[in-house]
Amino acid sequence: MNKPTYHLWYSKIRVLYTCIPKNGCSTMKYTFGLANGDFDPDVPPHLQEARYFNDGARLPADTKRVIVLRDPLSRVVSAYYENFLNPPADEYMMKIASDILASKRRRFGDVGPDGMLPSFAEFIRFICGQSDADMDQHWRPQITFWPPEIDVVFSLDALNEQWRYSPLSNIPLRTQQQHAAITGKTAVNTPEEIGLPGHAPSDIGGGDLGRAICRHEKILSVEAMFSDPSILEIFRTRFADDLRLWSDHLNTRRRLDARRA
Repeated sequence: MNKPTYHLWYSKIRVLYTCIPKNGCSTMKYTFGLANGDFDPDVPPHLQEARYFNDGARLPADTKRVIVLRDPLSRVVSAYYENFLNPPADEYMMKIASDILASKRRRFGDVGPDGMLPSFAEFIRFICGQSDADMDQHWRPQITFWPPEIDVVFSLDALNEQWRYSPLSNIPLRTQQQHAAITGKTAVNTPEEIGLPGHAPSDIGGGDLGRAICRHEKILSVEAMFSDPSILEIFRTRFADDLRLWSDHLNTRRRLDARRA
């Protein structure tokens, strides 16, 4: 379900974590919860988060305000893959899938590859027509989660390395993946590579192709999913602020890396 921006307060370690879905939330909740000493490692992190909700109360001066950013292209591919293909879409996501396909039928008179789940291209067209308020939290722009104050910004793709140099380096980073990961450049580039020819990468949908991807534990690359220039342009236009935020963060990251070198 959609949620407003939420912050998790770990009082014993003085950390306020702003959670952005699809940006390593399970790892961060697991890490901070264990360090706080009141977390059950046998219970999924999202089922324990309510005890850490911050209601806007005044925080100690030594609080470390933490957030994790991710390449927007990678994040939206991951959101599509995890919510519609692996595992199969739940009731809430099926409702979104139905809305996407209904919208496409009204505009183009046809449906996705299996008639039930939208292709990636259909998904992108649909979400890029939504307002921030109407978007599901899994693909809502990261900039809408950005808090008034922040002390530590991590990149999901460089989390392990950055952790060692951060003010939180005394806390053991506990990697915990609630779902399978989506990465970028070393994954499968085309459906043909898993023996399913005849499909454009951006037309990947639920049916046999989607199930085969899950069965073989193959993950399509960002480059493949955005191989259609028109889909990439639609996304870049709608998520321009997010892409700018990510670019600014990368520039800051390069400067910090240069200082350490």
